Amino acid sequence: MRKNASGPGPRWRPTTTGLPSRLTAVWLAVVSVLTLGIVAVPTPAQAVPPDGWNNRHLDEITLLGSHNGFANDSDGVFGAGRNQSFSLHDQINQLNVRATELDIYGTANGVWTYHTTNWTGGGKRLRQHLYTIKDFLDRNRNEVFVLTLQDNTTPDQLRDEFASVPGLTDLALNPWEWNVRYQGWPKVSDMVDRNKRLLMLSGRNDKGHLNVHHMREWTMQNHYNDGIGVCTDRKGDGISTQLGAPGQGETFNGFSNTNARAFQKLFFANNFSARTYNDFHWSARACEGKTEGRMPNMISTDWIGHGGNRDAERFVNAANRSVSWTMGSLCIDVEGGRTGNGTPVQIWGCNWSNSQAWRRVPVDGVGFELRALGQCLDVAGGRAVRGNKIQIYGCNGTMSQRWAHEGSSGNRLRNLVTNMCIDLPNRNGTPGVDLQLWDCDGSVGQRFDWNLA
Repeated sequence: MRKNASGPGPRWRPTTTGLPSRLTAVWLAVVSVLTLGIVAVPTPAQAVPPDGWNNRHLDEITLLGSHNGFANDSDGVFGAGRNQSFSLHDQINQLNVRATELDIYGTANGVWTYHTTNWTGGGKRLRQHLYTIKDFLDRNRNEVFVLTLQDNTTPDQLRDEFASVPGLTDLALNPWEWNVRYQGWPKVSDMVDRNKRLLMLSGRNDKGHLNVHHMREWTMQNHYNDGIGVCTDRKGDGISTQLGAPGQGETFNGFSNTNARAFQKLFFANNFSARTYNDFHWSARACEGKTEGRMPNMISTDWIGHGGNRDAERFVNAANRSVSWTMGSLCIDVEGGRTGNGTPVQIWGCNWSNSQAWRRVPVDGVGFELRALGQCLDVAGGRAVRGNKIQIYGCNGTMSQRWAHEGSSGNRLRNLVTNMCIDLPNRNGTPGVDLQLWDCDGSVGQRFDWNLA
């Protein structure tokens, strides 16, 4: 039985007779906590859970992003060109924004941010915003940041602008140097340890040598014109591949390499018109089927914090902590919050800890992995034996870590190599009971639904 909670995170919940009745399945399928029961109200938003990102990888977290973070009165953009109420400095330091998009233009007087195609002297120099981002990262050593550029500069112009901000490029993450295509995205803790905490992306592909990487290579996005509850592809403009295209769950080194970890493109959700928690919820739900159930890695929206509205933050907080598999008031939990290979997976009271925070990661278009604490949900030895142990183990690309969620068959979680299901022994909802592998029989002890608090 587990003893020490490791901090907030999402949940899975099964539904059984004898336990509180099963909640209606909510669309979501990505960051999850496997839980049994009542969906709890999310706690106030914050950028990083109290116990940190723990062993989560960059593609296993959700960041709050400001669309056109530069476009506000304080930063020199006025009238109809505005998208934000607060300065970029305040968005980052007061409103928990951890990603932003900047429109940049090269001029004879340096690189500027503004919202028209003809610069008239408004806006700020890019370097001023870069100083803001770098200063924040220097003062907050456990934080990461994603900067995306609508880029209208030459490589030389951007190089010179970067050079005016000493130390900026030292923070830059280079996905190629980290071998991301073959090993997956790094753990946030590794980015922190190596002080490579700034990912910079551009719509152009001519600045990789500046550590500004082509967005199309590393991300996928829905269309920026999507309204509430709508999810269409942003394709044809060179920015994003089709949402359902290969590359969001591919592994380039096959299944023989025990260090294999699936690579997936980061999913950036453009929710510019969303204002309420439900707006963000239903927009994410609309993208579920097109992204194999993934949760966005960045929510990009307008008017963050306007009029005291913190719903964007609240949704991001819920995405990082409270996506759930539901079966009453209990959650699927890594025993003791331990990360060692072979640690059992059990039922425990929902406590918003990282040991209950699961991310659903599609792989090769065939099922998905479920990851918590940097490890994968695994069938011991891949053995198709009744009562076999359900555990966490290092993600290795094998089919013993590949799962399918089958709503048409009673919302069961089926392992693809054994063709057997996760099961609550004897439908016993006592905290501390270990989950097991069993024949898929449609019983209530095998019903797991995704829910977002």
